[in-house]
Amino acid sequence: MKTQILHLESYDDRHSVLDKLNWGQADRVIMIWPVRGVPLASKLDLKLIHRRCQSSKMKLALVCKKREVVDFASELGIPVFRSLRQAQRVAWEYTLPPHQEIQPPANKRSREELARLIQDSSPPPWTQTKAFRITAFTISIVSVLVLAAFLIPGARIEYLPKFETQTLPLTISASQEYQTYNLSGAVPAHLLTVTVEGRREREASGQTGIPDNPAKGLIVFTNLTDQEITIPQGTIIRTTDPNSPYRFTTLSETTINPESGATTRVPIECTNPGPQGNLPENSLVVIEGDLSRSLTATNPEPTTEGDERLSRSPTLDDYQTLSEDLLASLWQTALDEAALLLEEKDIIVDTEPRTAVILEETFTPQDPEPSSTLSLLLRVEYEILYLKWNEIQTMGNAILDVTLPDGYSAQPQTIKINSVTPPEVGDTEQFVWEVEISRKIFTIQALPQTIDQILGRTPEKATQIFQTEMGLSQGPTISLFPEWWPFIPLSELRIETVTLH
Repeated sequence: MKTQILHLESYDDRHSVLDKLNWGQADRVIMIWPVRGVPLASKLDLKLIHRRCQSSKMKLALVCKKREVVDFASELGIPVFRSLRQAQRVAWEYTLPPHQEIQPPANKRSREELARLIQDSSPPPWTQTKAFRITAFTISIVSVLVLAAFLIPGARIEYLPKFETQTLPLTISASQEYQTYNLSGAVPAHLLTVTVEGRREREASGQTGIPDNPAKGLIVFTNLTDQEITIPQGTIIRTTDPNSPYRFTTLSETTINPESGATTRVPIECTNPGPQGNLPENSLVVIEGDLSRSLTATNPEPTTEGDERLSRSPTLDDYQTLSEDLLASLWQTALDEAALLLEEKDIIVDTEPRTAVILEETFTPQDPEPSSTLSLLLRVEYEILYLKWNEIQTMGNAILDVTLPDGYSAQPQTIKINSVTPPEVGDTEQFVWEVEISRKIFTIQALPQTIDQILGRTPEKATQIFQTEMGLSQGPTISLFPEWWPFIPLSELRIETVTLH
């Protein structure tokens, strides 16, 4: 069965709605009334639309919460629903009236017969007297006034009932394996993934040496030939360790005499600054290059003057402490962001990180080296377990309804949950939470009798009676419609009661 759904706008009128119906050509039509505005100008428009649907063999239903529209639709026999989902799922109690054809008259009458019928149907003479007319007019006026007294005035009574507190201890168990709540206290737990990023730095607590001045000394070259040999400036001399980073260079050019065993002394300087260049005597014995075939070298005295200066540098403890502090800060940031993403009263169960995946970790400097500060950039992904408040609220109200005393009504939105023990992880990955649930309830036993007692009373007298009979700490607020009407309506159907929280 084809269904046409019409979302009415505040500017829609009868003609635009009929046009939409002509385009649809469905078996059922659901008209959704807007929350604000009046789409149709009068009740007549709705009646004409209803007739149009009847003539086209279409079933019409409304989705509307406005009282006056619901009342008039009931008079026309149009089903009204509070939501589109209800209108689509519930079977409509709706029957189209049978088509009635107008039958022509069986025969025609003559003028004489018609005149005789009119004369025979004339009212008796006594109904034409003045007394009868005055009496009939008076009765009609009184009837209209009595009917108006029942139908025209209305009243709205707002009152704050005498609340009591309904409490019940409850053990809530939460798990991701649960699909929905049940009355034993089990509720589904939901997982939220939050990614946060932060940067933090701290002062370096350690010290490290920075090479400052290179080591210096003298090198003695010995001629192994009988030829004169020139030793250029920058000739490199090192220890026997080929991997040693500390090499020395000659600071000047010199010439050695052309005889075997001739010697010369040349000043040298280490290529790298720092105290590691301070070497003992006779440790520099290797000449790099071709001169090693003609000369030998050694340092008869230790090299000296190689030193370093101290500078601040982070230690390994600094790296660990900074990482732990920033992770703790980012966890709190993740909780704050999760609170913004969730509904206002949703409950975050985790107090410690469940899982923390480090997506990025950058230290500056990356390894311990001279620096006055150590900084860290972290980007972490957290998983946070939480409970939906609307599921807990629905479950709590359902459990409390089981123990609700007879003659009482509850305020479902006033439910509260007070922790008795903090949530704890059980053996089966379930969170167990000892709580006490409570809500406000009030008695409604005396309300029907109280309404009967105030019918036709003045607002002042009705206020006194209502406060006394309902046991209220303060009188209700009574509003009359129209405002100039002096009495409470005579029909309880024209009285609306509103319970304040």
